Amino acid sequence: MAGNPSVVHLGHSALVLGAGRRQLVITSDAFGLVPGGMQVRPPEFARLRRDLARRDPARGAAIHGWRPAVVEPADLRVTAIDIDSAALDLLERATTAPGAIGAFDPSRQRAEASALARAARDGADVADTLLRLIGAGPGSTPAGDDVVAGVLAGLRAAGLSEAAAELGARVLPLLGRTTAASTHYLEAAATGRFADRVHALVAGLRSARSAPAAIRAAATFGASSGTDLLAGIVAGARITPAIRKSA
Repeated sequence: MAGNPSVVHLGHSALVLGAGRRQLVITSDAFGLVPGGMQVRPPEFARLRRDLARRDPARGAAIHGWRPAVVEPADLRVTAIDIDSAALDLLERATTAPGAIGAFDPSRQRAEASALARAARDGADVADTLLRLIGAGPGSTPAGDDVVAGVLAGLRAAGLSEAAAELGARVLPLLGRTTAASTHYLEAAATGRFADRVHALVAGLRSARSAPAAIRAAATFGASSGTDLLAGIVAGARITPAIRKSA
């Protein structure tokens, strides 16, 4: 990253550095890779976090002298998969079950997912729905953003890449409505790239056997982010006619 980066977010699972409008997200391999990010071994992650925690973010957080051992590009695009109807049912129930919402209440944002997916599929106007979602709801990455990112991933998993691209083009001009950290993730989703953890949720669409692992994974992402993402993924995936019926 060119310039002198400053700390945008110093978390236990992700370190976000920013220079101007650019961000670098550093994660450990226990968390997974994110678009435009870098994944390092847990000891390196812990050392970097200690180093950054000692610095004043207002003065910048240069990390001179640190270089990752290996930089290996990864393709984080979601592509079309076979979607199983029973898996969809299981995943959908997980996003509406009592207790799934927890202390936060992103239910209003989740309720918009199906309408957004249908409008994207049909080429209808999505402007009002996106205005209600982007930057809306609880979380450092707002729940509405997670729902939108999930719909984008679900559409691509369903083979509706053109609809996803059109929806993504409508999302990009609205990024100024949300947080700096969320802007990074949502911009990547709008252009077809998703974090490893989103790929893990998409994999739950393949079969009733794979769905429970995706549900468990969703419960570990933030206060409600994982389940918000899952609600969007299910909505995007369900609108395709190419869903495979379980045997």
